[in-house]
Amino acid sequence: MLPRGPLVSVEGLTITDIDGSAQASAPDAYRVARDAQRPALVARGFVLPQIPVGGSAAVTFRAGFADDWNDAPSDLALAVLSLAAARYEDRAAEGTVPPGVQALLAPHRPHRLLGGM
Repeated sequence: MLPRGPLVSVEGLTITDIDGSAQASAPDAYRVARDAQRPALVARGFVLPQIPVGGSAAVTFRAGFADDWNDAPSDLALAVLSLAAARYEDRAAEGTVPPGVQALLAPHRPHRLLGGM
């Protein structure tokens, strides 16, 4: 699983062995299983490229809601503007997010059930 969503694109997958030798995996070896909260790489064939014992995998990806402010979901844009206005009005506020902003952000927060991943 990738640590963030929503996923825009996977730019690459690099497998590194215990000696530090890195090899880029072919993009046709995997595909993205899209999920709003936890996207994952899935094998196009039978298995994903193997990570050697003591090795590692690095996934380069882009995550976010939009590339441009105008394409951002309207409730998130309103939350940003509302929070900026609230901070401007009450400059002494320390770390609190107004309830109206919390309500706008709530649909975009990840939810976990029963301690799952």
